[in-house]
Amino acid sequence: MDMTGSINKNSFNGNTERTFQINGILKGRINSNIFSQNSFFLNATDNEPVIVSNNYFLYGWNISSNQHLCVFNNTFYKSGVNIYNSSYKSIIKNNIFANSNNAIYEEGELTLQIAHNNFYNTTNILHRNNQGMGTDSFFIEMLLPDTFISNKDTETGIIGEDLVTGIWTENLFYDIENNITIFTDSNKNWENNKWIVAMINVSNSETTRLHYLIIGNTAKQIKVKGNVVSSNIGQQDHLYSIDDYRLLAVSQNVDAGTTTNIVNDFEEQWRPQGGYFDIGADEFFKGEMIPGIAHVDPPAQNISTKARFNLVDTDLFPYGRV
Repeated sequence: MDMTGSINKNSFNGNTERTFQINGILKGRINSNIFSQNSFFLNATDNEPVIVSNNYFLYGWNISSNQHLCVFNNTFYKSGVNIYNSSYKSIIKNNIFANSNNAIYEEGELTLQIAHNNFYNTTNILHRNNQGMGTDSFFIEMLLPDTFISNKDTETGIIGEDLVTGIWTENLFYDIENNITIFTDSNKNWENNKWIVAMINVSNSETTRLHYLIIGNTAKQIKVKGNVVSSNIGQQDHLYSIDDYRLLAVSQNVDAGTTTNIVNDFEEQWRPQGGYFDIGADEFFKGEMIPGIAHVDPPAQNISTKARFNLVDTDLFPYGRV
């Protein structure tokens, strides 16, 4: 069965199977989602690519695919991409891979186009045909000069984790009228809306993280979209932290990408801000409210303009927890 539409602006967080699988052919985009402690698997094969853009894949779970992918401008933190032989036409550009084991796994010896990505603190940048290729992007480019192009292995320059830590002083609750879940720490005195677009890590464990996007805050409360009430998170005396995987102004990923057909970022800010695309799900905001004129240097190697994606206005999974 074909699924026409986009998977857009969701939080996929550690279900019991720790996986979300689509068995039909997806004709659309996977855009601006948070995958935390949850893997995503496209099981069917098809000649048309799925655009995977502006997502945060966090903490140990990958996107795996038998369908061709265009993986553009995502942030992978302790996670990666698994490309099977049937998805040999996949393209991977402008992504951050940080603290990953195998950032990119190829089932065989494929000729994937891998360009302008940043691989930081990985065990293997590329695991290809059952062989790890190490952490030196320059060395890999020497071995694969036609397909592994202008990648680097520098620090990510993200804002950081554990910006705030604490313990909830009340149980979380769902505000049905406004369709938001509210977490409370009465010991804080935050500036209103200080943490918008950062993420709240609601895991009560110091070894795992479960993230939701913060849509607002008061002096003592954090707000996330939808009903995420569970006995496993947000209870009184549970631990939490605030994490932010967006780029700092000084990040080497700013203006370091190549041109793609992705015209905005995770926050729906225009790409590019300035003349060059950034690497990762976040485009560092420079105040531009319309897209800048992209410099094409080196020449862009985009997907074919003949490709059809059959996008529709409605999303398969609108805002909320899946």
